[in-house]
Amino acid sequence: MSVDVIEQNWFLQEITQRAESKMLLMQLEQLFGPLDQATRERIRHLPPAQLDALAKVLFSLKTKDDLTAWLGSLDPATTTWEPSLS
Repeated sequence: MSVDVIEQNWFLQEITQRAESKMLLMQLEQLFGPLDQATRERIRHLPPAQLDALAKVLFSLKTKDDLTAWLGSLDPATTTWEPSLS
């Protein structure tokens, strides 16, 4: 695989992840009001699979505390995402 293709793939993964996290943050803030910076950063750095999981439970969350509990239930070893370079 050429370097250009790898860089394009990385860029697309990064843009997709940012767009998904931005949309979820807007929806969460519509539901619960402003979120603290730590929560916003945690959501911004969730890997794609966990962003998908959050999207699925979004409307089951009734309070900010529910969101905090859900985030706390995630495996810390898999909650930071960096786009793959392969």
